Formats: sequence, C-alpha cells, structure tokens
Amino acid sequence: MGMYATLSKRLPVLKPNFELEFTIDSSVQKIDLDNEKPSLLSYLRKELNNYSISFSVVLTESEDTSMKYLSGRDRFLQMAEKNDSLHRLREQLGLDIEY
Repeated sequence: MGMYATLSKRLPVLKPNFELEFTIDSSVQKIDLDNEKPSLLSYLRKELNNYSISFSVVLTESEDTSMKYLSGRDRFLQMAEKNDSLHRLREQLGLDIEY
C-alpha cells in the first residue's frame, strides 16, 4: 500500500530517451522506490515492449518537517495553537492527552 500511495500521488514525468521521473516527498519513499526499481523497470519494459525505459527519483525540496518527530503532547499543543477550541473540547470531554 505504501508503494501504491507513493506512485499514485503524482504522475511521473516523461523525459527524453524514455526516462520516467518520479517526484516523491520523503527519503523513506526514495529508499522504498530504489528497492523496487529492478522489478518495476522489468515490468514496465515488458508491458510497454520498450527496453530503453529508465527512471529517476527526485526528492521534493520542500519536505515539511514541522510535524515530524513531535510527541503527542507537542502535536496537540501545535494544533491547539491554531484552534483554541481544541482545549475547550478536551476539557468538556474530560480527555487526558497521552504524554
């Protein structure tokens, strides 16, 4: 499912000489795609009957790291900073945020 999400988020761009360029969002996706590259290339070449096909992977430069590596408490506080209603909702429901 992860590979499906990675490949279906953006359409690949066809470059000269039958090179497909895949743009992805994270280095984890790049590692996964690099691992699947041989089987994916084999499939594309066979199905399209074109053994000149190659592909490259481009990592987007604007990888959003603002929500990356935050604890549950930090995520809640960051969201509540944008929407004060979250504090009231938490209190009304008697919820305790897992820290």
